Amino acid sequence: MHRHLLFDAIDNLMNRFKSYSWENHPKNLDADEIRSPLSVLDDYYDEWSFDYENDLEAWEDSVIGYDCFKGGALGSGADLLYMYKAVLKISEALFVINDLIEIGHTFPLYTEEQVIMEKRKSLWFPKNLNKRERMDPYKVIKKVFKNIELQRLRDYLWEFLVYSLSRGPCDNMFDFEEVNFVYKQIHKLVSIAYLLINRNELDRTENKC
Repeated sequence: MHRHLLFDAIDNLMNRFKSYSWENHPKNLDADEIRSPLSVLDDYYDEWSFDYENDLEAWEDSVIGYDCFKGGALGSGADLLYMYKAVLKISEALFVINDLIEIGHTFPLYTEEQVIMEKRKSLWFPKNLNKRERMDPYKVIKKVFKNIELQRLRDYLWEFLVYSLSRGPCDNMFDFEEVNFVYKQIHKLVSIAYLLINRNELDRTENKC
C-alpha cells in the first residue's frame, strides 16, 4: 500500500481512538509514535539484543520464584525496568498495527518459500513462532489481544514488575499457569516485533545490492 494511504489510515485510526475509553488507548506512545508504530519497534531492535528470550525467562522466574530479579547484563533492577518499558511500548505499537489492519490497512505477508529463505539468510529467527505464524504474524497479534486486552496486559506487566522486585513468589495473587500463559503472549509479541524489524533490515540490505 502506498505511503500516503498509510497516512490516511493513521488519521482514521486517530479518529477511532477518540471513541475508545481511556483504558484502551496506547497511553505510553506519543502522537508521532502512534503515527509510526514501526519506529517504536526499531528503537528497541537497536538497543535490546536478541538475548531478550533469556531476559524474559529470567523475568518470569523472578515473578514465580522466591528470589528477586537477577537477570540481565547489570544484574539489577535497572535492566528489569528497561525491559518493562520496552515490552510496554512494543505491545502498544503492535496494538496500533492491529487496529490499522482492523480499519482496512494491509501489511505485506510472507509466502512459505519466503519464510524458508528468510531463515537461511537471517542470523536469528523466533523459535517460538511456527511457520504459519511467521507467514502471517498479524494474525498472531490479533489473537494475543483477543486473549488479553491491552489494559489488562499493562496491568499484568506492572504487577509482574512489582513482584519481580519483591521477596517471595506471586502465588498469593497468580498461579503458575496464569503467569506462564501471560509470558507466552508477551514472548510472541516481542518476537513478532523483532521479526518485523528484521525483515525491514533484510529488505534494506537487498535493496542496496
